[in-house]
Amino acid sequence: MKLSQLYSNKANIFTDIQFNDGLNVIVGNILDPNNLKKDSHNLGKSTFGHILNFTLLCKSSAVPFLFKDEKFCEFEFFLEVELNEQFMTVHRTVSENTKISIAFHNEKNLDFRQQNKDVWAHYKIPFDRAKSIVDAALQFDAIKPWDYRFATSYSIRNQSDYSNVFQLNKFRGSHKDWKPYISHLFNFDFEAIKKNYELAILIKELNKELRKLEPEVTGYLDSYDRIEGLILLKEKSCTEISEQLDNFDFTNVDRQNTEEIVQVLEKKLQGYNSDRYYLKK
Repeated sequence: MKLSQLYSNKANIFTDIQFNDGLNVIVGNILDPNNLKKDSHNLGKSTFGHILNFTLLCKSSAVPFLFKDEKFCEFEFFLEVELNEQFMTVHRTVSENTKISIAFHNEKNLDFRQQNKDVWAHYKIPFDRAKSIVDAALQFDAIKPWDYRFATSYSIRNQSDYSNVFQLNKFRGSHKDWKPYISHLFNFDFEAIKKNYELAILIKELNKELRKLEPEVTGYLDSYDRIEGLILLKEKSCTEISEQLDNFDFTNVDRQNTEEIVQVLEKKLQGYNSDRYYLKK
């Protein structure tokens, strides 16, 4: 997979970008003499990464700025990717961001802005289906069982993600979500590492449960027999409660309540009939 070009339906605002075959570097320079004192680190490099991630079909929540301001609602983005033997263009709009169009073509740097729907192999298809098609086209078989989205999401970083070589800011405190993936890239047994973190989580949960039970078994920990006796008492208590629940029979109670309600209603009706009789006289 190679990025070929990224463009939008508003070239006067979002300039067309064509990627080099080798290393691509984004450099931000302030050329306006009136703005020379401004910070050159806030010129849109991170925003470019967000747009790239958007065209690679990230969730809309990953690029909230596109949906907070109405000025972005008319934008449409196109990403052309070089595959092994052809090119793929992905089209995603802000207004209909869950309807994706995908085209496959043999020529590089094609412009799909004014093309009709017949040129698209998949036109405005559902979001999840589009991700499956892109995943199959990119053929990231080496990272299975992870799909291309995990790889691209891991590769597109914000400035805060460079404080650690491998751990991104969004994975902070959650090693189980990224270490198995990295270990797989280095050809380690990721299943064993994944199992290790699952066991660590289980141990943590069991320790929490143990701390809850410790006050109940205070004074019993020095004797196995006493603990076994406590367990038997708890089991007996559970059995008794279960039997009580199983033996609940509301038939007699319901019958008694029904009879009482009928008697009350009959008395009220008799009173109403008596009142009506005397009122008619």
